[in-house]
Amino acid sequence: MAVVFDGPNFNPQEDADALEKAMRGLGTDEDAIINILAYRTVSGRQQIARQYKASYGQDLQKRLKQELSGRFKDVVLKSFLDKAHLRARALYEAMKGAGTKESIIIQTICLMNNEEIAALRCAYEDSTLKLGDISLRRDLEKDVRSDLSGDFELFIVALLQGMREEGLDPQAAEADAEALASAGEKKLGTDEAVFTKIFARRSYEMIRLLDKLYYEVTTLPTRDLLARIPSVEWLMYGNHSIITK
Repeated sequence: MAVVFDGPNFNPQEDADALEKAMRGLGTDEDAIINILAYRTVSGRQQIARQYKASYGQDLQKRLKQELSGRFKDVVLKSFLDKAHLRARALYEAMKGAGTKESIIIQTICLMNNEEIAALRCAYEDSTLKLGDISLRRDLEKDVRSDLSGDFELFIVALLQGMREEGLDPQAAEADAEALASAGEKKLGTDEAVFTKIFARRSYEMIRLLDKLYYEVTTLPTRDLLARIPSVEWLMYGNHSIITK
C-alpha cells in the first residue's frame, strides 16, 4: 500500500490557489483536483481547506460539492475526513432513515480498541462532520438508544463505553466457554446478558481463544452457536471479524 505524506515542499496556500483556479470559470479541471488532493494527507487537506477559506471566504468542501458530481464528488469529500470521522459517518448513515444496517454498525464498532472508541464518540459529536447538508452535533449513544432496541441495543451501548479488557487469561476463557454453553446450547431459553458481557468486554485475544475452547466443549464453533440463537444472531458479524482479525 502506498504511503501518502505531504513532503517538505508542501505549501497549503499554493494548493488552495491551484484548487481555486481548477474550479474557476466554466467547467472544472478534475485532473488538477486529483493531482493535488490525492497526494496530500488528511491533515494536509484540512490545512488547504483553512487556507482556502482565509483566502477566498468560502468553505472548500462546499465549493467542491458544488463543482463535482457522482462518485467522484463523494470520494473527494470523504478524503477530508480522518478515520474516526469516516466511521462516524458510516454509523450515522447506517442508522438514519427507514431500516437499520445492523451488520455495518457491529462491524464498524466491534474491531475498535478503547482509544478508537473514544475518538469515534468525539468525531460523531463534532459539528465539522458534514453529511450532505447536515452538520452533526449529536450524541452517538443517544442515537443508538433511539434507533436500536433489545439486546442488540444493549450490546452496542456496552461496546461504546470503550472498556474492552486487554491481555489473555486461559482460565477465564475456559470459564467463558462453559458460560456460553450454559447460556445457550445447554439452557432452555437464552441468557443474552452473558453473551453481551463476554463479547463486549473480553479482549480480542480472549475471544479467539474462547472460540477454540468452545469448540472443545461443544464441538461447535461459536459462529454456529450464534447462528442457532435468533436473539443473538447479529453477533455473528462481529464475532467472525474478531476471530479472523
